[in-house]
Amino acid sequence: AMRLVASGAEREPAWHTYARYCRERGRGLRKQSLRHLEAFVAEAEQWPFGARLSFVAWLCVHLERPGWMRFDLTPYPLTNRLLRPTLVEWANRDPRASLPHRWLGIICSYLGIRAGLMEPPDSVEHHLGRAIELDPTEQPARVRLAELLIGGLEYDAHHLPEAYIGEAENDVREAEEAARLIEGI
Repeated sequence: AMRLVASGAEREPAWHTYARYCRERGRGLRKQSLRHLEAFVAEAEQWPFGARLSFVAWLCVHLERPGWMRFDLTPYPLTNRLLRPTLVEWANRDPRASLPHRWLGIICSYLGIRAGLMEPPDSVEHHLGRAIELDPTEQPARVRLAELLIGGLEYDAHHLPEAYIGEAENDVREAEEAARLIEGI
């Protein structure tokens, strides 16, 4: 994944430093790669919205590929300072667009909502639900939200039969919501 993303990033001159980050990170040169990443993020933060969105959308398309959600493609500085702020700005600029909500929900959910990047009401579940609300045919957000709900139910029941650690009323609602989402897949 790192080599393929680096090859794609090399096609756009403004993204060369990100490509260098990917190549060096892929070779295990963490310290050197992070210097390239810091330089890239510092420069990209200054780009106009359209240029930032072009990079973020390109990267998000790669991250949606099965098995490609990689922490090393989206390290904390990139996610916190470029990816998430650009997607939030897009969602605010175009309130009818479902795609920024899909990507905020999916990507941040796989990245483990690093260091509290998203808190209610700006949560993974909010963004996935908003993507579905804006586009009822939205499948990736529907699948990911169902996965998250089922994962929560699984966690609440993982001590059974000795103990149930969830709240039954809440879990019943989440199970019903997951079932409704799954019906639409």
